[in-house]
Amino acid sequence: MEKLLTVLGASGSKTKTTGTISFQVDKHILIDAGNIFEKYECDTNQIEYVFISHSHFDHILELPFLIENGFTTRRKQLHIYGLPETITHIKQFMFNDYIWPDFSLIPLLTTGEKSIVFKEFNFDEVITIGNVSLRPFKVNHIVPTAGFIVKRGNRGLLISSDTYKTELLWELANNNPEIKYIVIEVSFESMLSRLAEVSKHLTPKLLDEELNKLKRTDLEIFIYHVKESSFAKIINELSEFENLKKFNVKILPKELI
Repeated sequence: MEKLLTVLGASGSKTKTTGTISFQVDKHILIDAGNIFEKYECDTNQIEYVFISHSHFDHILELPFLIENGFTTRRKQLHIYGLPETITHIKQFMFNDYIWPDFSLIPLLTTGEKSIVFKEFNFDEVITIGNVSLRPFKVNHIVPTAGFIVKRGNRGLLISSDTYKTELLWELANNNPEIKYIVIEVSFESMLSRLAEVSKHLTPKLLDEELNKLKRTDLEIFIYHVKESSFAKIINELSEFENLKKFNVKILPKELI
């Protein structure tokens, strides 16, 4: 059975031992581009599609190098998908010839095609590539941000991306029986609730409250995007709140199957 997700990076911090957010859906498809090269096991020129949840740096950190590193030998265009605002931000602040060359104007040496193609998606639009479908949905962050429902066949998972309290995520989880896993962010320990509120992230206490909205009991729930400075405290808090214990919430492992 094919994996639904391989974790390339799942931390909210970049350190010597942690990489920021990037998930491999299959050999050709990534969600976010925070930590690709350390963990991706194939030639990165095989990556053709990158779905960016939002424009914050920990989600786009290695995007410039994904096109640059294999530019002379790449034979496939790199399709960068995102919300309209996300694509605008990436063009304006990254691929702008000041911070990094605008590779959307530079043809591949091998084929003459544009090396980067930017593609906008809308919330609730289903994008199908091969036997994988991705459905972006709206979450509650300080910039326009998409979570994703990822499906292969009759199996699916839900990735929250960065979010604060939300309703839609839980409605989708309750109403889509194909979803077997929820991968949801928790960034700060609960004593930093004010920081979580202004930056629109979750804490263990907030996630415990959010889980009251979940009507199913057959899901596995994993957290990610933990800030390194909060990691030890969050580990301890997973055993302190009733819903977190009830659902056996765990830190995201290397891969889900």
